[in-house]
Amino acid sequence: RKHINTKEFQKRITEANHNFDMCCVAVWIIYIINGAAFFFNQHLLQPILGLIIPTWLSVVILVFTKSAFAAFGHYYVHSKQPNIGGVLFDSNYVGSSVLATDGH
Repeated sequence: RKHINTKEFQKRITEANHNFDMCCVAVWIIYIINGAAFFFNQHLLQPILGLIIPTWLSVVILVFTKSAFAAFGHYYVHSKQPNIGGVLFDSNYVGSSVLATDGH
């Protein structure tokens, strides 16, 4: 307990939390780009993004990002409250995210 309460260790925890938040933002951006590729015609986004996302890759990205949101949300549910990140857990539980991606 003494080691955990030191200023150095608390600083490392704060840095790790910040890095985790940035990872969550990066996954969110990937999810938005992937969704935009289907919402808009993929060929309309090609000049903007410089790429076309194949359907099979888009499905894989969807599965990983939805499951990642559940993991992020689970972390936020157990972190200091109030915290908006818990919404990710409520809306994207791992089991339902996997089932929802395959249409059941």
